[in-house]
Amino acid sequence: MIKYDTKFKFTVVETYPLPQCLEGATFNILDNKCYFCFGFCGGWEGWGDTRVPPQWKVNTHPKTSYTRGFSNKLFIMDLSSQLWTSHTLPLESRSNLDSIIVDNNLLLAGGYSYTPLTQDELQYYKKNSINLPTKKDIFTKNDGFIINFNEINHNKIGFKNLNIGKSLTEHSIVKNPINNDIYILNGAQYTEQAFKTNDKMFINRYYLDNKGEFTRDKNIQFAEFKGTLRFASNCFIVNNFIYVLGGCSSTDEYNKHKGYTESSLANVLDCWRYDISNNTWLQLNDFPLAMSYQKGKLYKNKYYIFVGGVCYNASINLKKIQSSDLITKNYPASYRHLFRYNGISSLKNDGGAGFGCDIDFKNQHSNMIVIYNIETDSYTVSKNTLPLNISAAPVEIVGDFLYIGGGEAGVNKIKSGNKNYFFGIQLGCMIKIKISELITDFNLHPKFLKNVIS
Repeated sequence: MIKYDTKFKFTVVETYPLPQCLEGATFNILDNKCYFCFGFCGGWEGWGDTRVPPQWKVNTHPKTSYTRGFSNKLFIMDLSSQLWTSHTLPLESRSNLDSIIVDNNLLLAGGYSYTPLTQDELQYYKKNSINLPTKKDIFTKNDGFIINFNEINHNKIGFKNLNIGKSLTEHSIVKNPINNDIYILNGAQYTEQAFKTNDKMFINRYYLDNKGEFTRDKNIQFAEFKGTLRFASNCFIVNNFIYVLGGCSSTDEYNKHKGYTESSLANVLDCWRYDISNNTWLQLNDFPLAMSYQKGKLYKNKYYIFVGGVCYNASINLKKIQSSDLITKNYPASYRHLFRYNGISSLKNDGGAGFGCDIDFKNQHSNMIVIYNIETDSYTVSKNTLPLNISAAPVEIVGDFLYIGGGEAGVNKIKSGNKNYFFGIQLGCMIKIKISELITDFNLHPKFLKNVIS
């Protein structure tokens, strides 16, 4: 059973308007500059979340006519001036790729794109209560590229190609701080049925060669991975171990909530650690919540902090599918306020947040902050919550500040005939959160310990 966290306090201190409402964008911060790149805009549904409680004063975009489709823009903001500049990359538009900073370079790889529906098509579908037409020209990308920050700052955006060896989306890129080796792992393919988990574990190592370029190591044979195949997992490296926490997996069932056939997704619970030195996998404690698309970052090399997420109806543990209700019903009543996702809760009779979504729509977004302790292999959940419900929100941690850049902020319900259709709403702001570490070691404070004993 997951416990409340007593070590950290999280406080929203500032928000910044994003240059465009995007999800699936990459988000990186280096030398007080924020880099916001690629992504997908839902067009008429890409509004930002206008339902944020007014006391938070979150800067969101009003309803606009953003062009629906994929982006190949690189937006850069100086955190001091809070001014954005826009650069068009000489690369194919895409979304749901991953990125990482290596020295003075931004490394990006993979992603997907398709020919999106136009405004007219969406209105026609809505007016006539028909299913969405088939997506056209679907591409899961197999390329990678490296952009030098010095060239960006001098408005000379060139790039080096990186052969990642497989078309991938919703994968993870991690860097080994010991030698700057790069690992790309997990992932999915994007098809007409949306995300489809790879049929076997994908993991590749890339090293910096004597020409200063990343080269794929074709000689290494990775140990067999016996866990649940997944994508959108949280991966990081500490002390020569690769951690693979949670994630999402497609199932053989289909989801018709959106009005068209789509692969159903399930939360992945089993977590793993790969020993780089010994080429072995070790199973860790399960992720304790029925949750996917919770994004996070490493903090002080001791903790991994997750924000948000979405609860799918099904969960998978070691390839076995179970109902998420079997997990959530065991949460104690004191946790219920943490599960008020977008108007309803995965727990019954807790009141919800009152945003009016249908009770039978269970893919619910979260406002939780979860902390993973690497040393103890344990999870806690903060009593502090995010100012809105969100999933797939890219995160950066700089010093003692956590930044959330974009993501999908809840869902938008469109009623047509006797059916309800649900679409994600892209967040229109970046949120800055202060991480404060509380004093919890009573052994250092005898007077506190005396009070506890008495």
